[in-house]
Amino acid sequence: MGIYARKMVARGHAGFPDVMLARDGWVVLVKLKNPNGLGKLSPKQEHEIGLLRDAGVEVRVIDSKGACDDMVSRMVRGPIYGDRGYGGRGYGGK
Repeated sequence: MGIYARKMVARGHAGFPDVMLARDGWVVLVKLKNPNGLGKLSPKQEHEIGLLRDAGVEVRVIDSKGACDDMVSRMVRGPIYGDRGYGGRGYGGK
């Protein structure tokens, strides 16, 4: 099975992640940032991501092609210890 990916829009929730990735029950919300180093999280984005992580949602901030490739590769291989849960802080994501 492949990865199910959808662009997300949460009206009225500034800072909500941009993309949902799912595979075999593993769901990751992704906030995409510019890879030029200027794409920093705003305070609203940090707050929204914090709320999601506190609720046990895995959220990743991806700001490079390499980080994107790594996330997709990990999802294709399947979860390993530390890749799921833990408030989204398991796999070295921001």
